Amino acid sequence: MKIVIPTYKRETNQKAWKLLPKEIQDMVTVYTHSGRGELLKAENPGMNVAEFEGELYIPDVRQKCTELDEKVFIIDDQCVFYKRVYHDNGHVSHAKLETAEEYLEMFAEIEKELDNYFWVGCSPKASNTLHKDKVKSEATRSYSCYAINSKMLSESGVKFTDLYENNNEAKILEDFYVLLSMFSKGYPNLVLHNWVFDHKHGIAGGNSISRNNRVQEESQKELIKMFPRYVTQYEKEDASWVAEEGSTSRKEVRVAWKKCFDEAVPEDSGLSSFL
Repeated sequence: MKIVIPTYKRETNQKAWKLLPKEIQDMVTVYTHSGRGELLKAENPGMNVAEFEGELYIPDVRQKCTELDEKVFIIDDQCVFYKRVYHDNGHVSHAKLETAEEYLEMFAEIEKELDNYFWVGCSPKASNTLHKDKVKSEATRSYSCYAINSKMLSESGVKFTDLYENNNEAKILEDFYVLLSMFSKGYPNLVLHNWVFDHKHGIAGGNSISRNNRVQEESQKELIKMFPRYVTQYEKEDASWVAEEGSTSRKEVRVAWKKCFDEAVPEDSGLSSFL
């Protein structure tokens, strides 16, 4: 399984990579846009750096990542990893991953599960305790760090760029699109709740370069057009982050992930051999 961290204009803010043990850093490749590789190396000595050609939007970057290998673990550049800790009183807490052995254990479990799922993600720290009685969930939201079985995705005819190719203002929500597309075909994803990540949003660089109110709304409209039964739009007031400076709210979507999967008509295709 190839492990990649895509990044853009965050040469001095490589939080995810810097928190990795040296042995794990050596296993990871950080991908940036053409012409920015040397900047990244200069600020992060020892980093394995590669460049994607061109000035790409997030859907293009995600798609190119999936084309690097049959199994690819994609980590956002601000992710911090934890493992779930169980206590005798029934509570759970989270301990930050420190050793290479812990990371290797996480990678091994993710890679194994990719034999049966097109997408395997870690659990977001903010909501992890809501699932304290589960170690895994299927057909659910997943973001920021997830692994892809590229062969399964390719054979389904689903790409991260599909939404953007339909509407060139739809430069985000590519992950929503891929999940809903695969759920609607009868293929669930998997989220592992014992492996946890935290990710701060609204950091300069990355997809904030191209995200504004128009991009936000056009991406949502395109997603709703494709999945009207499962996606609705609403206004989020006093948002923790906004698409444009000066705003206090942003348009968001509610997604009926499980309903989409439950109502799916499974495809009669070679993908069945994976499941």
